[in-house]
Amino acid sequence: MNLIRRSRSVFAATLFAAASIGCSDPGPDPVGPSVESVYAAATVGGNTLPVTSRLGSGHEITLIADTLEFLSNGDVRRITILRIIGAGSDGSAPQRFSSTWKYSIVGRRVTIAPHPCPPNALCVGPIEGDIDADRVVLPYSMNLGSTAGELVLRRVS
Repeated sequence: MNLIRRSRSVFAATLFAAASIGCSDPGPDPVGPSVESVYAAATVGGNTLPVTSRLGSGHEITLIADTLEFLSNGDVRRITILRIIGAGSDGSAPQRFSSTWKYSIVGRRVTIAPHPCPPNALCVGPIEGDIDADRVVLPYSMNLGSTAGELVLRRVS
């Protein structure tokens, strides 16, 4: 009888431990269906910015900065600063690219898509990644057809 009680106690302790592990902290909370925050690029493929991609034939693209400003109306403003060498540019002055896209958030998944994409236009997107209160993680490619890895953006405001 004592052995049965001890077995039940061990079983209960094991069950409690297993349940506790299953309920461990999953990380920062999701941000909800909309957010008003700015995230700035920290790394690409594990490398801190600036990150350079060599495209051959003397062409290079260097990512200097990338920011995403999420607005509560469902828009996200993206500002990217690149230094481009080749294709008619000597890279002496960084180039700034700005666009406004739409976003949606479900749980920790964020989808960013061009806004609007005119009829018969060749549009990029959508881009899907992860978002929480501290960071956004998106796939990133410095040139068409090649993936540089994950773009990690940290929340700055």
